[in-house]
Amino acid sequence: MSTSHLKTLRKKAVELIRLGDKVYHYRRDVMAAADITALRESASVLEQAFRDKKTKEADLESALHAQHEILSKVGGEIYPVRFVNDNVETLLVIAIVILSFRLFFFQPFVIPTSSMYPTYFGREPDAVSQAEKAPALHQRILRKVLRGASHYKVDAKESGTISIPLGGHPERGIIQGFYYEEVKGRKWAGLLPANFREYTIYVGNTKHTIRVPFEFNLDNVLLEAFFPGAESLAEAYRGLVNKRDGVTFVNGRVRLSTLKEATKGQSILRFDILMGDALFVNRFWYHFAPPKAGDPIVFRTGGFKNRAGYPSMLPDDKYYIKRLAGMPGQVLEVKNHTLFADGEPASGADAFGKNSLRADDYPGYTNVGLLQSGMKYEVPQGSFFAMGDNSSNSFDSRYFGPVPEKEVIGKAAFIYFPFTKRWGPAK
Repeated sequence: MSTSHLKTLRKKAVELIRLGDKVYHYRRDVMAAADITALRESASVLEQAFRDKKTKEADLESALHAQHEILSKVGGEIYPVRFVNDNVETLLVIAIVILSFRLFFFQPFVIPTSSMYPTYFGREPDAVSQAEKAPALHQRILRKVLRGASHYKVDAKESGTISIPLGGHPERGIIQGFYYEEVKGRKWAGLLPANFREYTIYVGNTKHTIRVPFEFNLDNVLLEAFFPGAESLAEAYRGLVNKRDGVTFVNGRVRLSTLKEATKGQSILRFDILMGDALFVNRFWYHFAPPKAGDPIVFRTGGFKNRAGYPSMLPDDKYYIKRLAGMPGQVLEVKNHTLFADGEPASGADAFGKNSLRADDYPGYTNVGLLQSGMKYEVPQGSFFAMGDNSSNSFDSRYFGPVPEKEVIGKAAFIYFPFTKRWGPAK
């Protein structure tokens, strides 16, 4: 008797015993009584042959054949085994485990903006240029793997002067960045719907568009690429308004000329968008311990955006990450870039002290909204006051009010991507 052949037979026996049990439990309500009896008897004989180490090879093969015959008759979609049928259940179990892990324990979350900079990084531009040679494919793959970089480029369809339309009413002194439209599209290879900002660049009168994630503001990229000497868009506008053809009014919108010429086929803009920090949110921690001042909390906006007093600009149902700056009943105030809670400098996180000192790229807290200069705010019971570490560039409780306690889903736990010095436990 071949040892290897016997091992093969025993593996088949294990599989047919399993399938016999599965067919019995899944299909016994539609099987004839005689078939149920035949299946149970066949399975019993095969199991006894398998367990008896002295079973002859011929007897084991006979038991396997009998089990195969009855399974072929009553197995339905379960037997004979088909790849899809055999693996759908496994895939469903895996999916349930993953979803349960995400729902109850650790939820992955990608920082979309720079409102928590420099503690956490949001999406940021990199390698901004006009005609710089495109990175090689292997370089782009490496940057994608290591830093989550997505590459963007605009090539001139025609030759002419490059100009960019502005938002707002610059002629009245109101400049709201470069003009863009909110458009709908899909992400993740078309699997999920998403909103995007679609910016327009003109070469002569030929329209070129570039679409970026809606949370990403392209203003700084366009300033760096086309107006490198300007500190701001307003400064760029003022420097061109009195120059010939520097500022034009076309179809009801102001266009700002870059005074740069493009040749058909030339790359007029290239840049990468680096993915924001990807971290795990600990969803079960607050079931055992209450939130504390200084915690980096993640909360949903959908549950309170339509309440009286909350601005319509709050997203319908998004996850925000902010610093828990004020506990229920605390009185908050901002003075000299410092956040005060009940008259004392806020404590509980290094970000509070660094903002106060405006150290290590922390810009200091600013007086806006509910915490304007000279104003104090008492946090209502059952709510938290949430603020971004990048105070001057954070849409937070100063604008939309306190966050209801029940909307807090957890705290930032661990940065798992990208692989930089920030990788590790969240601060």
